[in-house]
Amino acid sequence: MENANSRFDPSQGIDQLGSLLIGIYDQYENWAKSKGLNYTVFAILYFVYYREQCTQSDICAFWGFAKQTVSTQCNELLDQGQINRRRKILTLTEQGRAYARPFVEPVRTAETAAFQSLGEELGRKLVEGTEKFYSALTAALTGSDKDKAV
Repeated sequence: MENANSRFDPSQGIDQLGSLLIGIYDQYENWAKSKGLNYTVFAILYFVYYREQCTQSDICAFWGFAKQTVSTQCNELLDQGQINRRRKILTLTEQGRAYARPFVEPVRTAETAAFQSLGEELGRKLVEGTEKFYSALTAALTGSDKDKAV
């Protein structure tokens, strides 16, 4: 337990946060690999499964993937009959929903259980603190004052 009188070291906080975020990413990537899935394919299936429809640009923006990476993987999913693309809008086919379900639903269940284990107050504080950090970092890196207050 941290001493209430100890000083907060932002540098250590940044290192800890970075390590935790990488660790969380690794959990998703390792889980996908354990199921025989490429992480990008898993992320695309997860996103389309819960959004029901989206564009490749939506996927890129949400996950931070390169456009070419998403395009390549989506083309493979199209060829396999897992997704449809109409006017840039991606949806899962019935076959695709059935294929994605055993991959995405257990992850969503685990995420929900993990978040609920925090309790409502800590869960809200986690989201609020992360939003504030994101806005402050964005403002500091872009020089934008409009993003400093959340």
